[in-house]
Amino acid sequence: MLSSSKGSFLLSALMTLFVTLLLTLLVTRLVSFSIRASHKIKCTKNLSQIYKYWLMYLDNNYDKLQRIVDLDARSDSSDGGALSLKDLLENFLSKREGRQVDLTDLFICPADSFHKESDLRDGPGSYDCRNEMSRNYSSYRFLDIKKPQNKILIGDYRSSWHDGKGSKKKKHINVLFADGHVELIPEEKWQKNLKEPLF
Repeated sequence: MLSSSKGSFLLSALMTLFVTLLLTLLVTRLVSFSIRASHKIKCTKNLSQIYKYWLMYLDNNYDKLQRIVDLDARSDSSDGGALSLKDLLENFLSKREGRQVDLTDLFICPADSFHKESDLRDGPGSYDCRNEMSRNYSSYRFLDIKKPQNKILIGDYRSSWHDGKGSKKKKHINVLFADGHVELIPEEKWQKNLKEPLF
């Protein structure tokens, strides 16, 4: 009788442990999914707001595209006056508002696990422009972009930020298209898009 009681207690303890572990796993996954979803929403809002500021700049500059340096480069007045997109928009908004405008937080993707916090705050941010944007397009206008709904302007500097650690799915990048919509796309689509001419 005592042996049977011990067996029942052990079985009950094992079942309790199993259920606890299962619930812990489920809660952990739900929390991880919730965090990734929150990061994606914030990132999408960032890119959408950047687009609005960009349009304001273009509207004030006869729709002319300004040469923009790559994310790996810093704004350099000796390099033909090329600026990072962050510096370009900050300069424009500061002049427009009559005060110093800081867009640092807007240019940081909360899912950025590649850059150090200090580098993000001192540099141009988490988002990179397509390579073509570093060319001199002074003779082109933003409205000259062909099929803007299909042309990516900027996106995450690295893929898989929004996929979660250990994800076996295709790597994804959150990107901003020339028509203003933001979309999380596979890395292959981003690479293919870069091969298509902007104009």
